[in-house]
Formats: sequence, structure tokens, C-alpha cells
Amino acid sequence: MRKQALFPLLILFAILFCFPLYSQQQKKYIIADITVEGAVFADPLTIISISGLNKGESISYPFDQKLQKAIKNLWNRKQFSDVQIIADKISGELIFLVIKVKEFPRIAEIVIKNNKAISKEDLMKVINKNRGDIISPYEVYQIQQRIKRKYKDEGRPFARVETELVQSETPNYYRLDIIIDEGVKYKVNSITFFGNKYFDNDDLKGAFEETKTK
Repeated sequence: MRKQALFPLLILFAILFCFPLYSQQQKKYIIADITVEGAVFADPLTIISISGLNKGESISYPFDQKLQKAIKNLWNRKQFSDVQIIADKISGELIFLVIKVKEFPRIAEIVIKNNKAISKEDLMKVINKNRGDIISPYEVYQIQQRIKRKYKDEGRPFARVETELVQSETPNYYRLDIIIDEGVKYKVNSITFFGNKYFDNDDLKGAFEETKTK
């Protein structure tokens, strides 16, 4: 019983002990300067503007809602695979911030292989990407799924699509390779109805306008 009574007191003591340490670590600073590292295509001044951080404003470090919001603002651009905001230097009440970003690559070229049933022009409409566009791993996955749906609509539900991003000679530009196995096109041999009492089979078959027997 005594151990059970002491346990809540120990938790309370730990909270009270840690709170002053947390308060000491959290200090207010004035932003003296903001720089950007890692930008390849994005303009550093634009990155700073999007972040919402400004020289001369007060922030707590290392945790502040303004810093979290700045990171979120940059994430929402869907242009970066990594965003960090750190202190490069602290001098008295002044803090010098660095926004570190890693940009998603851009498309150098789109290469489609083994497509016969669907033309490259039609597939490019499905891909909906061009040279110079930003491309993320999730967008590559979406492209893959859209191509599969296109083949399914064309009567090839077993088509397989593989994708690969290949580094080009230009820094941060990648070639998007799309390798297709079109599979076998299925055919409807016959349509059979069961339990139809009020309609003829021919009338029901007429409802399948796009499904014809071979």
C-alpha cells in the first residue's frame, strides 16, 4: 500500500523537477538573420517569404509555434522532401536561423517502354507531367496507378507497370522510365442470364452497349 501511495508522489516530483529545466532551455531570442541552404531551383528569398519568419521578430528556441508553422508552410509547397530550421549561431539575445531544404527532383525526360495497345500520346495525357516538372515518389506512384487504370479501361486488367527515376547528367534532374507489360486483353465469350422472367435475353444484352461477345 505504501508503494502505491508513493508512486503518484514520485511522478509529481519528476514533473516539478523537469519543468524548471524545460523553462531554462526555452529562451526568447530576436531573429538577427535568416539564410537558406540546399536550394537548387527555389529562390532563397522566396523560401524565407513562404516560411513567414522575419528578421527582428521574437521567437523561443528550440521550440516555437512560429518555427513549426514555418516548416508546415514550406511542406505545403510540395516542393521539398526535407525541411529543417536550426540555429546557426546564438549571440546574446540574437539568433541566426538557417532554413535547410532538400528539393524533390525535376523531370529531365519521360521514357515509355513496351506500349503497343495505347499510344505514347494517350499515355502522356494520363501521366500529365512534362520536362522540368517537380516529381515526388508519391507522384510516381500515382502515375503508375493511373496507367494501370487506363489499361484496365482498355480491357487489359492484368497489365503491369514499373517505374524508375534515373539520375541524368544535369544535377537534380531525373529521367522517368515507365516499363509496361500490357498483359493479355480479355474477351467476353458469352453473356448468360438467369432468373429473367419479364425480359428477353436479347433485350437484356442490349443494355450492355460496350460489352460485346467475341
